[in-house]
Formats: sequence, structure tokens, C-alpha cells
Amino acid sequence: MLRLTKDNTATPDFYSFGDASDPITIPVTLDGSGGSVIGTPSASIFVWADNLNGDLDPLVGSYTGVSVTMVSEEGGDWELSLDGATLWGNTISVMVPSVAASFQAVQIYLRSTVANNGTIATQKFTALKLRLAGTEVAA
Repeated sequence: MLRLTKDNTATPDFYSFGDASDPITIPVTLDGSGGSVIGTPSASIFVWADNLNGDLDPLVGSYTGVSVTMVSEEGGDWELSLDGATLWGNTISVMVPSVAASFQAVQIYLRSTVANNGTIATQKFTALKLRLAGTEVAA
């Protein structure tokens, strides 16, 4: 199973998917002085993978073609990165090590850039939808 989580522990705290009950959030403070503001990259987002699939048989040994893609964004310019410093974009490919023996968690980064020119209220929630995809390879 592939999921987005807040941590890289054996019993992770998963972000919600589909119902927006526990979304990924990044704080951005606006003062209307002009330009744009970049929210602090979230260092607590992980692509979490284990060896269970939906049917529990057969077990998953690894994943190929794992990617995180922005499906839609509202109110800001969201970007993803593997290292939090370079190569920001709307899609990233994630190399997930073998999950045959244990779960794996790969850290990724997300940021949001918001206009600070007074056109957006100082308190506004922006939203994005992410697609996490990959192919399961049997153990």
C-alpha cells in the first residue's frame, strides 16, 4: 500500500485521502505589501509504502514508477521537490526501496507560493489535490 504520511514510523499518521478530513497544510502569512510569499516547505511529508496490497495476497515486494502529481491547486502555486531546495515542480518521481522485509518511507517536500499584493485576504485557505501512483511488484 502506498500512502502520504506525516511521519516515517511503523505505525504512521496518514494524511486523509478523498474526504479532506486531515489535509496537508502549510502556513503562509500575508501583509499585502506586494510581491509573493513562499510558505515554509513541509518537511513532514513522506511517501510511505509497505508490503500489503488491497487483497493481502500476494504480498508486495517492491513498487515501480512511483510518482506524486498535483491534480489541481486552488488559490496558490503549489510545488513538489525531492530535496526541498531544487527541482520544484508539479510531478516528482520517487524511488521506493524494497518493502519485502519492512515498510519504507521516503521524505518529500511541498511548498506554496501566494500573491502578497492585497488581492488575497490575510486569512485564506488554499487547497490542492495530489495523486500518488505506483505499480506493485509481487514478492
